[in-house]
Amino acid sequence: MKVKSIIIAVIASFSLFISSQSALAHPGRLDAKGGHNCSEQSKAAGLCTGYHYHNGTETSPTPFPVAPAPKNSAVAVYINGTKQSYDQPPVIENGRTLVPMRGIFESLGATVDWDPQSKIVKAGHTGTTIVLKIGSKTPTVNGKVVPIDVPAKITNGRTLVPLRFVGEALGASVNYDSATKTITIASKVTAAYHQLDGVVTKVVDGDTVKVSLNGKEETIRLLLIDTPETVHPTKPVEPFGKEASDFAKQLMPPGKAVKVELDVSERDKYGRLLAYVYADGRMVNELLLEKGLARVAYVYVPNTRYVDQFREIQTKAQKQQIGIWSLENY
Repeated sequence: MKVKSIIIAVIASFSLFISSQSALAHPGRLDAKGGHNCSEQSKAAGLCTGYHYHNGTETSPTPFPVAPAPKNSAVAVYINGTKQSYDQPPVIENGRTLVPMRGIFESLGATVDWDPQSKIVKAGHTGTTIVLKIGSKTPTVNGKVVPIDVPAKITNGRTLVPLRFVGEALGASVNYDSATKTITIASKVTAAYHQLDGVVTKVVDGDTVKVSLNGKEETIRLLLIDTPETVHPTKPVEPFGKEASDFAKQLMPPGKAVKVELDVSERDKYGRLLAYVYADGRMVNELLLEKGLARVAYVYVPNTRYVDQFREIQTKAQKQQIGIWSLENY
């Protein structure tokens, strides 16, 4: 009986000791994070060392929110009509798309030099020299600083560079279609390659013309625009349709020499060539938009080389309320 009483007394004393030590370690209320600072007395007793939580650790049981890391993007990238494939997917950061350095530069015909010590990228192409430093927002093009809002960076061992900056610095046009999350880049070399000499044989309507190319007559549908109908088999003549057709005939009478610029996909499902046509150095597609005789339409990737500037022209015509834009609810 004596032994049992002694054991009970020892246990009670030990429990009291633990309670007192716990009180020393945790004197006071918890803060909003669920912990508090260790008292000087508790530190001296070796019970804790600083700010701690009541889960037995000195780290937070629930991590505090941190800024999300840049996410890999589902965006598709086409360069000169070819869809790009990268071992490191494009990354979107603050609304900018970054892609692997070598892939974008070499696809646009540039040579690339990478200095891992200084973390500087140098790229050159037809008289243009680009210098980018990892983490810097002040790259240079031919020695002139061109500020960017998102710098080049290293992700998963790959050097990523801002797509639009690189493309435009090398003289390419860069377009983004938010609906399809597609970026199309066309170099000037490609655009020049797809220009052909032709002779007009007949204007069908405002957005369709027949042209002789290399001795063969081709029906050409003007890209990215649509004029009111005049010859549709099931539709009546639409307002401003005749004006659009007459304007096209004025620009491109039979026998007129024209330039025909193809985009990436050359034909539609009807077998017609899809093109931008130039008469006297002016693009007919643009002139129809300027006069309010056409609207931007049938925008399909990858044939989007001039869609941004076409939309700007259309917006001006809408503000002026000319042509089709003078009609209510057009």
